[in-house]
Amino acid sequence: INAALDTYIGEDDENKPFTLMHCYHKLKDEDKWKSLRIEMAQKNKKQKTTKASTPSNVQSSKNDEVEEVAAPGFEERKRPKGQKQVKQARRDDASLAALENMWEKKEARELERDKAREASLEVERAALEVEKAALELEKKRLSNEEKKLKRSS
Repeated sequence: INAALDTYIGEDDENKPFTLMHCYHKLKDEDKWKSLRIEMAQKNKKQKTTKASTPSNVQSSKNDEVEEVAAPGFEERKRPKGQKQVKQARRDDASLAALENMWEKKEARELERDKAREASLEVERAALEVEKAALELEKKRLSNEEKKLKRSS
């Protein structure tokens, strides 16, 4: 930290010291800044290994390849969601809940309509049965009258 402070003073045109150390101490352990610090440290501490290529089989312009390996034990932590993302997620959840509620109401209305249609069909079927029975009775009555007329003639 002292080297960074000296560098800051050296690069400042007015040679003023860094005055926000209290902010640095509060923010240095936040995930947002930790991941940045880890990335910067990782860039500085990358381990480099070289592989010699075989000259008989490879016809490449490079003789050595450099492979960068991340520092061991490095696990990048996920940053927490920001306020805008949290609010958007809440709005999305509320919208989804409202949509599900509307869908349930729609299904309930359709179920009621289906029951009402079924009931009206039953009433119509019963009315048709009554009408059919009445027609059968009328048919019998007419056939009986016809028989009586034939007997009397």
